[in-house]
Amino acid sequence: MSRRLNLLNIWLIAGVGLSVVWSLVLSILLSQLPLVGKLELRIQDTLLRLYKPSVLPKEILLVTIDRPIARPEHNFYAELVQGLIDKGAKVVVLNLPNSIRRPLDSRLENSLKELIPQNFQTKSS
Repeated sequence: MSRRLNLLNIWLIAGVGLSVVWSLVLSILLSQLPLVGKLELRIQDTLLRLYKPSVLPKEILLVTIDRPIARPEHNFYAELVQGLIDKGAKVVVLNLPNSIRRPLDSRLENSLKELIPQNFQTKSS
């Protein structure tokens, strides 16, 4: 009787172990499929819509520009980014208007590229 229980325990432990390994292998393989990635993004979007906060946190500042800009846009956006960084912004994300030529206007690109070395230093060991 005890031998039977011992054998049953071994089979139970082996079954659970095999199930865990198989689950890990499947999850790794399935996570690489584009269909699963799209499904995950849709689920996240749905959850965000259902449970989104009604008010933005104080730490997030949303700047919207509704009117056309009178001065050259490349200067305006470079100065805007510089001003936000000077005020302590850790992350700045720009959604540039369609009026800026594609590929990106070289004057704007150069203005923004100059801001990076000025404000962010790489850590050297």
